[in-house]
Amino acid sequence: MPFGTQFAGKIDTLCKALNVEPNAVFIARPTSGGVVEKHISPLLHEIQYKYTTMKVILTTLAALGDPLSATACAVLASYSEDQKEAQLLDRASNDAEFHAKMCKDGGMRWVDMFDSFKSLVGNVPLEIFLMLVPTHHARLYSIASSPAASKDEIHIIVSRRVMGEGENRRKGVASDDLSVMPPGSSLQFSVRTCRDFHLPPDPRAPIVMVGAGSGLAPFRGFWQERMAMAKVGQPLGPAVLLYGCRDELGSILNKELIMAQACGAVSLVITAVSTRLPKRYIQDHVVENMLALKPILENPKCEVYMCGSTSMVKAVTSVIAPTKPGEVWLQKLQSEGRWHEDVFGGPESNI
Repeated sequence: MPFGTQFAGKIDTLCKALNVEPNAVFIARPTSGGVVEKHISPLLHEIQYKYTTMKVILTTLAALGDPLSATACAVLASYSEDQKEAQLLDRASNDAEFHAKMCKDGGMRWVDMFDSFKSLVGNVPLEIFLMLVPTHHARLYSIASSPAASKDEIHIIVSRRVMGEGENRRKGVASDDLSVMPPGSSLQFSVRTCRDFHLPPDPRAPIVMVGAGSGLAPFRGFWQERMAMAKVGQPLGPAVLLYGCRDELGSILNKELIMAQACGAVSLVITAVSTRLPKRYIQDHVVENMLALKPILENPKCEVYMCGSTSMVKAVTSVIAPTKPGEVWLQKLQSEGRWHEDVFGGPESNI
């Protein structure tokens, strides 16, 4: 679970705007004496009938990096003493496209609320703020290791998310926390099984792995597992890795891949580095290497794995199966459970 440590310096400012002391202990009780349901207010549901402080709430529960929702904009508009700001909030509550643009341009996060709408300072009741502000939600990361290589460890690959430019530059919440977390830190997490994203039961079945950015994660687990198989003499089918990234692979991953290729755990690696010139993306390399990929893809036991953003998966799929016969082939793989996707995020995902 992310805690948004990047916002620690904003806590006192937020508390001052809400007319509350950061370390003042209080208890939240519904006026009716009943219970606040989670669907009404996740945060109030979490803290009701518990002693806490605003500092604890803002540093461990409140998703300050999330954008103001349309509902929040509508409510906050009524507390604005500035006509222009009130109109902006009111329009954002009614116009989805305008709301999306404001969120993309920056300044619409909860942590920025009082900077962007200064007339709200001192005017938003604490109970209204607590009712509206969202709580953190779990971020999902693919496991980037195999028990065969790291029995008592779980590895992940994190792309530190940076969005916008200049004054609108902002960082992902969980990815930033994980990137600056010192060794030995404690972290709350749980493991979920992705039933449809495992190596095929037959190690001799050909596999094609396509990933971009941190989408490389599950494939590291794959090649570690196959390296362990190769070590004990297990025959392996061909394994092709197509990987897209902005920069070259780090030394650790690059060394592992060289070792994986040396033992036959990975047969072919095709890397698309988008910062190289001429600029190339994964789908471009798929087209350029289709002659080599075609016999593998057409093998009746071949399994295809895609991990990355929705746009990447869509782009690669379109060049793998660009024609009607290709669509039929793709549907056959999907119906037989040999086409696997692990899709995440989007252009502005707040990770």
